[in-house]
Amino acid sequence: MARAVGIEPAAPDVEAALKGDALVVLDELAAPARHLDLAAWRAALVGLENGWFAPIVAALRDGRLREFRLVAPGDRCRLALELGSCARRCFWRRPLFPDDLPLPEPR
Repeated sequence: MARAVGIEPAAPDVEAALKGDALVVLDELAAPARHLDLAAWRAALVGLENGWFAPIVAALRDGRLREFRLVAPGDRCRLALELGSCARRCFWRRPLFPDDLPLPEPR
């Protein structure tokens, strides 16, 4: 997609992505999911949490980032999440855990 609009794709970098509009594709969970390797999947998820999600939440909190969209495709459905800078003011909402999420509708 990047090359189609004249942009050379680069390795994902959270600091660069936080500086402006960015489309970042992170596929660290794909191979462990395909191979049904739960331990590797969990380790990759921890890596994403530390390397990407924690810095993104910090950027939302301090106003460096106005909105964040996450789309996680699956074989039968996808998870889509949107967070805006106003989400940090929703202190009355309890955090959601994956088990709390409603089952998505098939595509």
